[in-house]
Amino acid sequence: MLEIIRGLTPGAFERLCQKILYSAGFEDVEVTGRPGDGGIDGKAIFNLNGLLSYRVFFQCKKYASNNTVGPDTVRDLRSPITTEGGNIAKGLIITTSRFTKGAEDEAKKANPIDLMNGLQLAEKMRALGLGGNETFAVRPDWFQQFEN
Repeated sequence: MLEIIRGLTPGAFERLCQKILYSAGFEDVEVTGRPGDGGIDGKAIFNLNGLLSYRVFFQCKKYASNNTVGPDTVRDLRSPITTEGGNIAKGLIITTSRFTKGAEDEAKKANPIDLMNGLQLAEKMRALGLGGNETFAVRPDWFQQFEN
């Protein structure tokens, strides 16, 4: 499945992440970035049982399996979410590869940012029933809906 996802265009990967977040229960999921913009790729609302809601800003990093996401990406996301109109917001970085130890350490600092690596991404899609069939054989044609 990850090889198919890595074959998507950057914009298609952002739209796939939007679909995943919607399917996981997020509301008002919007892709706001453009591929290569270096900023926030999207925003959403996570509503916790009707009691609390969080603004969530997400960054999508579609990398080959041998590339990693480093601490600079985490810092780049932290800056805008901590200045977002004084509102408390969460950050989420989704990648098709993995995170360096430095990125994981950076993510744990003040105003923690959540990280989803490629294996977690594939597992979340399986759990949500996205991209496969009832017995969960991967359906490459399903991913075409995210291409322009």
